[in-house]
Parts: sequence; structure tokens; C-alpha cells
Amino acid sequence: MEVFVDFGLFELIAAAGLAFISRKIYARRWLGLMFLGLSLAAPAVLVFVGHEGPARWVAVVCLATSLVNAALIFSIIQRRAMATLFLDQQVSQPIKGSN
Repeated sequence: MEVFVDFGLFELIAAAGLAFISRKIYARRWLGLMFLGLSLAAPAVLVFVGHEGPARWVAVVCLATSLVNAALIFSIIQRRAMATLFLDQQVSQPIKGSN
């Protein structure tokens, strides 16, 4: 086994790059929803394409986990839009009791 002396630097750079890309993708609502739909569609297609028993069960597990992830990400996207709306309302209305 070859030992690398980078102490996980390449993995850290890859994870930081993936986080940066996902932040840019999910910063835009429609692009985020498109990627969310794609992450649901790919395992769903694998369920129908996989004819053998083990491959189909792996696809079902992938679909189940992607459904959970999609529900979480969709709620975050939805909440962020609502938080922006409420923040705009608070800025436009004067604070009560301050003169």
C-alpha cells in the first residue's frame, strides 16, 4: 500500500470544491430545483432498469435516501425564500416604540 504524505489535503480540497459548487448551484432557485429533480430521477430510472434482485434493491435504497435528501433540501430552499421575504418586510416597516 502506498502512503501519501498529504494528510488528506487532496480530499479536503475536493470536499471544499464540492461545497463551493453546491453552494453556487443551490443559490439559484431554479437551478437548485433542477438538480434536485435530477437527483430524484436518476435512482428512479435505476429501479426500472435494474433487472436483477440485488441491483434493484441497491437502486431502491438509493431512491429512498435521495427522497429524504430532496425533502430536506427542498425545505431549506423554501425556508430561505421565506426568510428573505420576512427580512424585506421588517426593513420596510418602522420599529414600534422607537422615536
